[in-house]
Amino acid sequence: MDFVKNVRYIFAVVIIIIFYFILILVSYNNYRNKVEIIKSEYDAKHKLVEGSIYNTIKYADSMFGLIDQQLTDEMENKSLLLVDKYTKEPDVMAWNIEELKRQIGDYDIYIINEDLRVIRTTFKEDLGLDFSKLPSFSKLLRSRLEDNSFVTDRVDVSTTTGQLMKYSYFPTPDHKYILELSINLEERFPVINELDSFSLAQNLTSQYRSVENIVIYKSHFDGKGILKISKTKPYYQVVMDTKKTELIKKALKSNEVQIVELTNDSSGNSFTHKYIPYVVNTKEGEYSWWNSYVIEVVYNNLIFEELGQQKNAFWKYVALITLVYLTFAFIILYLLLKSEHMAYHDALTNLPNRKLLEKYINQAILGTKKSDFQLAILFLDLNNFKDINDTYGHDVGDQVLKEVSARLTANLRKNDIISRLGGDEFTILLLNIRSGDEITKVVYKINNLFKSPLIVDTHEVFIKCSIGISRYPDDGDESDTLMKKADIAMYHAKNKQLGYVIYNESLQGPL
Repeated sequence: MDFVKNVRYIFAVVIIIIFYFILILVSYNNYRNKVEIIKSEYDAKHKLVEGSIYNTIKYADSMFGLIDQQLTDEMENKSLLLVDKYTKEPDVMAWNIEELKRQIGDYDIYIINEDLRVIRTTFKEDLGLDFSKLPSFSKLLRSRLEDNSFVTDRVDVSTTTGQLMKYSYFPTPDHKYILELSINLEERFPVINELDSFSLAQNLTSQYRSVENIVIYKSHFDGKGILKISKTKPYYQVVMDTKKTELIKKALKSNEVQIVELTNDSSGNSFTHKYIPYVVNTKEGEYSWWNSYVIEVVYNNLIFEELGQQKNAFWKYVALITLVYLTFAFIILYLLLKSEHMAYHDALTNLPNRKLLEKYINQAILGTKKSDFQLAILFLDLNNFKDINDTYGHDVGDQVLKEVSARLTANLRKNDIISRLGGDEFTILLLNIRSGDEITKVVYKINNLFKSPLIVDTHEVFIKCSIGISRYPDDGDESDTLMKKADIAMYHAKNKQLGYVIYNESLQGPL
């Protein structure tokens, strides 16, 4: 019976655990799916951001390449007109430079002397500009002064206005001056304004919460430093951060995206910096620093915050499910134990019933066989219980049975087992008995318990009982035999109106 009972408990617990883990597994899969969806959404947004700014630069570069070729041819022809003018009239200070501007169209004219200073120009903001103060560029400009060829720069941002400009350089035959032309591309080609990568970067930063900043860099023309390009003054800034410079150079050299996690010194927050190269090579396959850029996209850790929220929500759900299932398991086990308890206990008095008593007797017999102790079974019957029911009603009768149970439980030894067989019949299993005197002492004690009345609903109820006694091993070695003989002894005590009777063989005949 114990094995069957244990199997029932184990089976119930296993079923609960299986369903619990199935539910947790389903929840975990849902959590992982949400995590993957969030990552995919952020990845798609980041690719869109990076692709948008990259394609804008690529498209602008393609367009500038076409514009550059057109303007290069124009600027060379215009420069030849200026060289011809210089050949005829070498005193550049006497030139009507504004009239020359009207002749050559929408180009500004610069005349740079041997000291690399702008001494004449139609663009007043650059008058007096001293390129000798720019070591790297002055070296390049000096080589152009000493050369005999026409040279143009690619489209670039003006260092004074921030506008997109193109410049050309043609030295005079005597190498005293450089005749420079410039043209404002935004005025000549208004469509260029639609290719504003700076505004696009700002819009993308505003649109996507995970994008902290977008910056565009290019290599310095000397190939040693890195310049940050800005739409506002200063339009070019030398990057002083050594680590960032190395990452940008590495991106340009390898033409591969560089990713690094950096911590903001002021806020202490960590940001992901992604360096995306846009590398252009010349027709000869050489690296073109002028047209190559690196896009820095800085991402904050918003995705980790959102993933953290999902993780917290998952663990809260797990905690809730665990609490619910523990409660459910407790209730199931409680009901199983209660049903088990009800199967082995009297519903009214909560004392062990006949089934459980027989179990206790058999266990006690097994334990007593290996010792010198005896067992005794006391079969107790309430003589006048029927009269109590008839006089006061069954409710009072039930209360009387409870009071009898309470008195017996409170006054007998802790290891004595009291049970109710049904009706007004109780049994008491006395353990570890050494002699018959111990049994009679317990019997006297029981009889004395009921000399005083029971108080039930203001009623004084007097109880009389008859007790039959059987002993192990003298009267048998099985629970059924001992119970039967104690029952026989009780009937003799009741019919002869004795307080108790101990079973013996003479009691087997007719009463």
